[in-house]
Amino acid sequence: FCPPEVLTDSTVGSDFKPDPRAGDVWALGAVMLEMAGGVGLMRRLLGWPENVEPSVLRGEEVAATFGPGQLQASLRYLLKKDGLEGICPAKVLSSEKLMQLLAGQLQVDIVTRLTMMEVERFMAEQ
Repeated sequence: FCPPEVLTDSTVGSDFKPDPRAGDVWALGAVMLEMAGGVGLMRRLLGWPENVEPSVLRGEEVAATFGPGQLQASLRYLLKKDGLEGICPAKVLSSEKLMQLLAGQLQVDIVTRLTMMEVERFMAEQ
């Protein structure tokens, strides 16, 4: 689960070095999303086929889908489209606490993305 800052980097050969810790938080959020909503949920949210190659365009699609306040709206749309409203995994994904955590982990902007310590603290409080 490649983080958007890596996907959108078009400066190959430059000194750009994304923070791997921020990427790990993104990847953990992506895995948790898949665990809660079923394998392929992230891909379906993005409207991607099963096998895609990383590219700047893919990074832009991630940014549009997971931009500020977009996660819940994207999930609601997909669950309604798939006819899954009111049944599992929709019930799992309607957990306010889980949505808060996922929204913090899946922030496109690494400055506002949760750190691993914040993820640990959030989970310890639950």
